Amino acid sequence: MSTPPAHTAIFDALSGTLIAHAGGVGFEKTASLLQNPTQPTGVIARVERDANGCEHLLIEHHDGKHIALTAIPWAAIDPIFLERASRDMLTGALRKEFAQEHIVIALSEYHRHGHTFCLAFFDLDHFKQVNDTYGHLVGDELLRQVATFIRQRLRPYDVLVRFGGEEFLVLFKHTSLAKGIKAATRILEQMRTHPFVIGDLTLTQTTSVGLTTPQLADTPQTLIARADEAVYAAKRNGRNRLEYL
Repeated sequence: MSTPPAHTAIFDALSGTLIAHAGGVGFEKTASLLQNPTQPTGVIARVERDANGCEHLLIEHHDGKHIALTAIPWAAIDPIFLERASRDMLTGALRKEFAQEHIVIALSEYHRHGHTFCLAFFDLDHFKQVNDTYGHLVGDELLRQVATFIRQRLRPYDVLVRFGGEEFLVLFKHTSLAKGIKAATRILEQMRTHPFVIGDLTLTQTTSVGLTTPQLADTPQTLIARADEAVYAAKRNGRNRLEYL
């Protein structure tokens, strides 16, 4: 069974916590491995179905010589915890690995019901200079405040994703091109003059925006790639602006 991207994200960051959170439900087993220098160490996790069709979280702890296998019924893991695990710890935005699920749903509604939407990248301009000048702690706090700034200007059902270091992805649901451009431009223009206060510092931050809307043949990957291309066009054309593709 292939592992869904959302599950993979949880495994990579929180597999040990999941074992503790499940309260020991499931079973553990240790097996020996032949010494193999190419055997990876660390944690590998996946979801598999048993003979009865029930999903289990399988977590393998590798040390190069042994595997410690823990199996937890997926239903035993608290949904509230899974929601928290889907969030970027610094900004509270959705983690990159969870974005595709929302885009798949939006594309399905577009194809079935004609509900259009907009996808937009917000890439902070010259952010490296903030880290280089003031340090990463200030940079992290600026990212946290920027995420809050964007989130406060979205509707409850829009989706904010931290896609990269200083890059955010916004899914404007049930939104026409004109309304999407208007909403994204409002964020861009308001951010331009907004004071971000961090200790004794007051910083300003601009952003480049790349926006796109769905086409009939689109997949989540092609939509993201086109929005990414649009934000690079905004960077090439002077930054602190919006481009649409």
